[in-house]
Amino acid sequence: MTTPIVVDTNVLAPGFVGTASVSVRLIRLWRAHGYELVVSEHLLGELERTYADPYYAARVPSEDAASIIRLLRSTARLTELTVPVSGIATQPEDDLVLATALSGGASYLATRDKQLLKLAHYRGLVILHPGDLLDLLTSEFNL
Repeated sequence: MTTPIVVDTNVLAPGFVGTASVSVRLIRLWRAHGYELVVSEHLLGELERTYADPYYAARVPSEDAASIIRLLRSTARLTELTVPVSGIATQPEDDLVLATALSGGASYLATRDKQLLKLAHYRGLVILHPGDLLDLLTSEFNL
């Protein structure tokens, strides 16, 4: 059984763009079954909105963005938000990221959000910068 992990939108979005970034390497590792990616409707909706943003729209054609969302829906584990989280993060959207991780039984959350990273741990969840998660996965789990 692989480790369940939530990858925040700020890591997921660039993970499908480019060739060598930490985000790309994390997505490749997931696709090679190095961990179980846990997503929610909230994260997928946030990712759709991110790819519609002018920065990403110039780099990811809408057909590719739709394919990425389909891939995540069909291959990642889609979890319902069953564990409420409120007032923990500085933004309500970030509470929903935490709720995704807790509802999905994730061990780790990879994010670049400075406020979430300041938490470091929340209710058994370890919150890491994507580079630190990649290091952990490749060394501790011998991937």
